[in-house]
Amino acid sequence: MGFTTARLSAREIEEHDLAWYQDFHLTPELTQYMVFSFETLESTKQFFYQGIEDQAKPERSLYQFAVRDDSTGNIIGIGLLGIRPHEPESVEVGYVIFKQYWGQGYATEITKGLHGFVFSTLGKHRAWGKCDEHNPASARVMEKSGMQFEGVTREHVFLRGKWRNSKVYSLLEHEWAETN
Repeated sequence: MGFTTARLSAREIEEHDLAWYQDFHLTPELTQYMVFSFETLESTKQFFYQGIEDQAKPERSLYQFAVRDDSTGNIIGIGLLGIRPHEPESVEVGYVIFKQYWGQGYATEITKGLHGFVFSTLGKHRAWGKCDEHNPASARVMEKSGMQFEGVTREHVFLRGKWRNSKVYSLLEHEWAETN
């Protein structure tokens, strides 16, 4: 299961992805704005294997995609989808890109690919995402991907010693259908 875009192919994570996945999630520069944090190799492994285990479940709560640049074959980042049991028609969209690929439009392309997966493959009603209020690059990615700003969720996450605010964005299925 996965998705493709003009330059990228995404597939679900596999056992052999653990090495780059750990490097990725334990790089503070890449994860500084994430609302969850992996402080140890063990916590990173747990999240990785949760993604692998979820692949066998009929009712999924987590999708983790390894995203590859088709021109080089290199893994450039990860796309994530989260589904909460009490909101099964609303899917949280997330992404992280290795630093050497920043500023090339990949995050927006991944986000658009995730939208297609949410609406076309999963048949859901709403895709949404959040970013730290001090992360304007991520806010721009969501806006460029067609998501609309909904507001700020104030001090809802305590991370790395302080309370964090998040900007929240969303895209509805009918809005996505109008442009695709």
